[in-house]
Amino acid sequence: MASTYATDQSSAKNARKGLGLVARTVTYTSPVFVLDDVVQLLPVYEGETVVGLELVTSDLDSHGTPALVLDVGDGDNDDRYILGSTVGQAGGVAGPNVVSGYPYTYTADDTIDLHVDTAPATGAAGTVSLTVYVLSA
Repeated sequence: MASTYATDQSSAKNARKGLGLVARTVTYTSPVFVLDDVVQLLPVYEGETVVGLELVTSDLDSHGTPALVLDVGDGDNDDRYILGSTVGQAGGVAGPNVVSGYPYTYTADDTIDLHVDTAPATGAAGTVSLTVYVLSA
């Protein structure tokens, strides 16, 4: 069964809104993911514009023919920034690949989320790091 996880940094109580260009980074130690799991990684606030991001993962699918596919988005669009990334199949780095949603200005507070679009063939616990660059007034 799919779960929703949250990092300490995804809570507005534990993050501070900055002025100008701000980089927010979180590293999350993942469980073995299943289909439709969601991890709320980092907050974004009303009026902020996401202008860049970078996803780094360890190998989260140890099968010889891995299947894991990840998306990065938010509460309104689970693949706003990264659609169909296979970065978790062997570990590595992924950046935005969705032109229509990037850059994006938020009209309400939200979180940047990792979504498991396709379950791993053989899941493995590991790490997921996300850095988001936002412009705020």
